[in-house]
Amino acid sequence: MTISIHVSKSRLMKVISIIEKELERIKIKQKEVKRQLHYYEEKYQTPTSELLKALKGEKEWTLPEDADMDVIEWEALAKLYNKLVEEEKELKEILKELS
Repeated sequence: MTISIHVSKSRLMKVISIIEKELERIKIKQKEVKRQLHYYEEKYQTPTSELLKALKGEKEWTLPEDADMDVIEWEALAKLYNKLVEEEKELKEILKELS
């Protein structure tokens, strides 16, 4: 279903500007989260994708002692990164429709 809304050019430009700023914020956050993910990947010599498979039971992985809190944070960072990627994708689609 398509809905048409008539707005002034200045308001449309304002909306586009807000979306572009949000995309910039998301990119910055993605870089920060990716850096943190890389830290855990290096520390445990395991890609994040492998950690997620292990947590789903799709792969066996023995955790080092005292890694519980790291794994919890690592998984949360991975979920946050995926959420940011989805938000970026959605906003880019909206921006494309508005332009």
